[in-house]
Amino acid sequence: MDATPVQPPSAAECFRSVLASSLEGEGHQGVAPKAFDDLDWAHLQREIADRCVGDDARELAESLGILADGPIPRRRMAEVAEARALLERGDAPPLRGVASIGRALLKARKQQVLTSAELVDISKSAFAQGRVAEYVGRGGRLAPMLAEHAARIVDVQEVARELGRCFDPAGELTDDASPDLGKLRRRVKRIRSEIHAQLDQILKSPKFDGILQDEYVTIRDERFVVPVRAGERGDFPGIVHGSSGSGQTLFIEPRALIEPNNAYRVAQIAVEDEVRRILRRLTQIVTRRADDLETNQDILTYLDLSFSCGRLAMDLRLVPVELTEPDDSDALRVVGARHPILALRELAGELKVVPNDIEIAGRGRVLVVSGPNTGGKTVTLKTVGLFALMARAGLPLPVEADGRFPVFSQIFSDIGDEQTVERDLSTFSGHVRNLASFFDRVDHRSLVLLDELFAGTDPEQGAALGRALLERFASREAVVVVTTHLESLKTLGYENDRFVAASVAFDVDSLAPTYRLRVGVPGSSYALRIAQRLGLDPSVVEAAEALLSGGVSLERESLIERLEREFHRAATERESLADARRELEANAARLEQKRQKLIERDRKMVDRDAGKLKAELDRLRGELKTLSKWVRNFQTPTTPEAAAEAERAIEAGRDVLREGDRAVADARQPASVPERDRAALSEEAFVVGT
Repeated sequence: MDATPVQPPSAAECFRSVLASSLEGEGHQGVAPKAFDDLDWAHLQREIADRCVGDDARELAESLGILADGPIPRRRMAEVAEARALLERGDAPPLRGVASIGRALLKARKQQVLTSAELVDISKSAFAQGRVAEYVGRGGRLAPMLAEHAARIVDVQEVARELGRCFDPAGELTDDASPDLGKLRRRVKRIRSEIHAQLDQILKSPKFDGILQDEYVTIRDERFVVPVRAGERGDFPGIVHGSSGSGQTLFIEPRALIEPNNAYRVAQIAVEDEVRRILRRLTQIVTRRADDLETNQDILTYLDLSFSCGRLAMDLRLVPVELTEPDDSDALRVVGARHPILALRELAGELKVVPNDIEIAGRGRVLVVSGPNTGGKTVTLKTVGLFALMARAGLPLPVEADGRFPVFSQIFSDIGDEQTVERDLSTFSGHVRNLASFFDRVDHRSLVLLDELFAGTDPEQGAALGRALLERFASREAVVVVTTHLESLKTLGYENDRFVAASVAFDVDSLAPTYRLRVGVPGSSYALRIAQRLGLDPSVVEAAEALLSGGVSLERESLIERLEREFHRAATERESLADARRELEANAARLEQKRQKLIERDRKMVDRDAGKLKAELDRLRGELKTLSKWVRNFQTPTTPEAAAEAERAIEAGRDVLREGDRAVADARQPASVPERDRAALSEEAFVVGT
């Protein structure tokens, strides 16, 4: 019985999953926190956050995790590809001005009056919601999935317009925010001008020479005051509102200004009351549309995050791949894979990334990567792991087109030094405890990443434990990538078809890694040869070789080196054949171009000759017509035989004309290369091919 086909996720399902994908929320399902740390996920989070526009999207990106296992990552990857397509069109989404308004909306729902700053933020976001809806709507054909989200944006432009009308660019209420605000503000301004005029008279009056500390005006307790010398207090009538720190100056409200100050304060209070009334009215407008504003804000956050991922995809040349089931026989196949963090460093001009092809297919689901230190083994392992996280997050991958990568339900890792002083664990003990924490959960939908398996203990016992562990994982059909220096693990790919040997190449002559992954051949650690090249006493190296010669280790090392030489020879031959094939293809294209030129040349020559022949035939046809007419009209008596002979001659002329017409028609058919030219081309192709 056929299984029920899986329905593609709706826009709403994908929307909810992405917004819930924070690591503090649902974004860690099936992945232990250690795996995120081991694979440098935080670095990718920061890169996405740096490309966000709004604070809400940036906050989500900084804690971004993975999506629910299933079809949602497939849709999400397609959406990110759409965002990249829109960006590459040169039309960035109008997200500028988007502010974080969640707290303000919660405050409004609690019937708390919003501040001017909060209302201005809501106004900016409401305008942005309308702009983004229009933007993505315009790109609907290019980005139909993102357009589904934009179509859910509710029209709140009446809120945006009303708030926008009431605030100036500086975020202050305009005089037109209410019928009375402008009038009340003008009254405050008029009274203040009158007070300043009176103060100016006081400051310049000779009566107060030597009494005032200085000729300036200040405000204390919301009232205008002047500075008076403390010793002259009795000569300046008024109310004291404070003193300087030294006590030498008193700030006194002149008696003549008590009533104007009272009127000024009353006018200020009237303005403050009107402002509160306006803010309350605007808050009520926001409260009525709070649900719509919040939904729209979530959609903007979603789109902002989508376009941020699209920018990262542009920068790193990320490509959508086919997301597969982990138990597919051909689940993992990527060409030109680049580690994303290294690709970011390449983007910054720090280094050059060497791309690699990685494939795990058929029964061989355990990839055993060996080779020298610093050769790229761990980079290969982390590339697969980070790709697995990116695939679960719905992010395209830094690979060539037409790749396949599984959506793993679980990702486990044992990478790095697990030694801890606090818990009194050795490196070996730390690794064992970590492995024991997930051993029972590994199944056919799991990815397991093991770096330098059991390297911190006796090599023979470590190899035995490692082999037993890997065989158990292989029996559960988990996908495993393991790096190792243990000799007995390197050749597992030749002993068990569930294992695949791989290695990273190393140039012994230059003592430099090439970072090239070679699937199908194990790698040597080159310890003895590197030591010799680095100047270690040859007698020490020879003694080491003698110690190894008593066992199988040296034989295995020699076997691996022979395999590497054969692999290198085969690779060199493949490259030579590929170069020859490219050269032949180029020559074939060049010869085809020559052939077409010859055909075109002959066609032009035939057209020219056919044109001349047709003109001559037309001339003869005219003469034959004249001759035929002359014979029919000839009045002189003649014998029947002579008349018949004339008719036969005319008919023969017509036959000649018909043959000529057919010759012209045949000549104007598509031309082919003459036999002599075709032979010359064949000879040239033979010479080039050899």
